[in-house]
Amino acid sequence: MFRRFSVNFAIFPILIDALVISLSLICANQLRPLFNFLPYANDVRKPMQLPGILYPLFLATWIGVFMLISVYDGRRNLRVTDEMRSVAFGSLLAGVSLAGLLYVTYRDVSRVLFLVFILIAFACLASWRLVARIGFRISNQRNRSYRRVLVIGAGKIGR
Repeated sequence: MFRRFSVNFAIFPILIDALVISLSLICANQLRPLFNFLPYANDVRKPMQLPGILYPLFLATWIGVFMLISVYDGRRNLRVTDEMRSVAFGSLLAGVSLAGLLYVTYRDVSRVLFLVFILIAFACLASWRLVARIGFRISNQRNRSYRRVLVIGAGKIGR
């Protein structure tokens, strides 16, 4: 059973995010030849061979940034808007961090490929979270076994 504030609930999104980020990089690489029409984009006929070190680099950076800004903290992201804001800010910060890392280390990655990756990764990360929230809500509506509690008072114990 996954409870909102348990360790399992924190590990589960990390694993799904790792899978989503890896698949997003693969998809962006496969879709790159379709974006030759963009101005200043080099003509690419087939997907490039990405070095294997980029996958763990992208995963570590993205998940590290998400941990740094507490995207995986269930207490901080109780509402959908809070979680989407955290994911958007984390994706922006991870994208900028990755751009800097790629500029310093491996400059052969296409900017179009990188931008397509960022867009796909953000869309997929936000989408799976929304789907999970809808699934939890439907599951909770079916399982009416939870108890409602009324707390009266705003003292130390009531908080």
